[in-house]
Amino acid sequence: MHKLFNMRYRFYTVNGKHYLVDMDERYWVMLFPLIYWFLPHTVYEVDEATFDKLKFDPEEVGEKTEVNINYLAVGGISLLISNLLGYFSNFFEIGTAKNINITVLIISGFCILAFRVYMSIKCKYKIRTYLKLEDLPTTSFYIIPTSVKHILFTLIGFSMFLICTIILAHAFLIDTNTVFLIMYTLALLAYFLLGAFTITLDDFKVKHRHK
Repeated sequence: MHKLFNMRYRFYTVNGKHYLVDMDERYWVMLFPLIYWFLPHTVYEVDEATFDKLKFDPEEVGEKTEVNINYLAVGGISLLISNLLGYFSNFFEIGTAKNINITVLIISGFCILAFRVYMSIKCKYKIRTYLKLEDLPTTSFYIIPTSVKHILFTLIGFSMFLICTIILAHAFLIDTNTVFLIMYTLALLAYFLLGAFTITLDDFKVKHRHK
């Protein structure tokens, strides 16, 4: 089974032992979350007392609200910056230049990715207030899905948001309509957030990595 600590860290229980897995051990996997299933992961072994204490996020409700507002603020700023680019390009009538539109799309995508990385870094700082990861014993193994339903659901979800993102980006390049840019950034944000949550497994098997 697995338990959620926060968006970045998961507890997995395998043969009675508890392991902490860093979902964002490699930041580039955010771009292609399904690769997570094919890569070995360095995991931290925790004792029963630590697992019982941290198997759910130990923050109080008031603190959670503050953190959520923080995420919403940064996310809103990222969306605002990315979409203001589209408004300015239309205002100055430079949207018809294809290279300008491509630049707007790239910068917008970078803003959304930066927000996702920011969320990951905040999660890392949080776990370090409870655990010194460098002091924990480590091992390495693959986490392989065994549920066909979960695999299909995840593939369909990622494919849908990725295709929508590509279509909306193409529509913005053709029409230079800011509405398409807004929808593009929202679809891209959904893609990154989907990778943070749906890649987690309830039905899985573990294959230890031989060093």
